[in-house]
Amino acid sequence: MKMKIITSLLLMLTLVGCGGGEGHSDPSYIIAPNGQSFTVVDDSVSYHDSILSGDAHLYAIPVTSGYRYRVNLDTLAGDSDLYLYYDYTLSNLSLLGFSDFPDLDTDNVSFYSDFNGYIYVEVYGAVKGEYFISVDQL
Repeated sequence: MKMKIITSLLLMLTLVGCGGGEGHSDPSYIIAPNGQSFTVVDDSVSYHDSILSGDAHLYAIPVTSGYRYRVNLDTLAGDSDLYLYYDYTLSNLSLLGFSDFPDLDTDNVSFYSDFNGYIYVEVYGAVKGEYFISVDQL
């Protein structure tokens, strides 16, 4: 528990700005203790990007206990898949949910948060393409 609190504080303290994004000129990103960078996406910030086959893009969704969320991945070209995790290690043990419809389609995963912190998202390029990721707080 102590490590989880320290990790959460570290992630919150390392919130910094970066370039790109939809709707804001400077979306934020967090640096996890393992050095991975996650672009922050929430119900006010969405993100449009292209991806190569076999590549993965990482996102973090700030969540509040007691709320339901839906993560949407609209594949505009190619084939991208959506994976959500409870922690930044992106291990199978922390897999919250996934959606991997083939070809051009909308993948989405809904979940209820029972904690304050982040849910971590991996967008995987099954085929080179372009996508739009967004989050709805329901």
